[in-house]
Order: sequence, then structure tokens, then C-alpha cells
Amino acid sequence: MSADTAELSEALASLRFSSLPSDVVKHAKRLIVDTMLVAYAAATRPVNRRLADVYRQIGGTSESSVWDAGAAGVRLPVVNAVWINTL
Repeated sequence: MSADTAELSEALASLRFSSLPSDVVKHAKRLIVDTMLVAYAAATRPVNRRLADVYRQIGGTSESSVWDAGAAGVRLPVVNAVWINTL
């Protein structure tokens, strides 16, 4: 581990939520909500649902969830789930 990595790790390990400025927390929450809403909008696209159906038929190890409101509980091999979730 490099010195920079060790220094960053120590700083992050000692960081406490209560020590974060309120504007930073507010902005982080906004970014999280934005990410979830964009992911939901993308997940409900027909192409994502068709791909989930194709990958479900192919099969494989149930490792990761697919972000799709129409495919609740669908779990696919990680590579396939990542591909669908990033569209």
C-alpha cells in the first residue's frame, strides 16, 4: 500500500458522519436520490426488460439483482446484471 493510500485510508476510517458539514450531507443526499431516480427510469425501459428476459433464459448463477420494476426478484450472473443495470 502506498503512503498516499494509507493516509487516505486513515482519514476515511476516522471520519464520522456528525463531523460532516450540513451542506455536504445535503448535497450527498441529493446525489443519491438523483442516482436512484435515473436508475429507476432507465430500468423500466423496454430494452432493459427484453435483455433481462434473454439473460434469464440463458441462465447461470443468481448473483446480482436487476434494477427493473417489472422484474422483481430477478437475479442474474453479475456480468449480465451489470450490463442491464448500466443501460
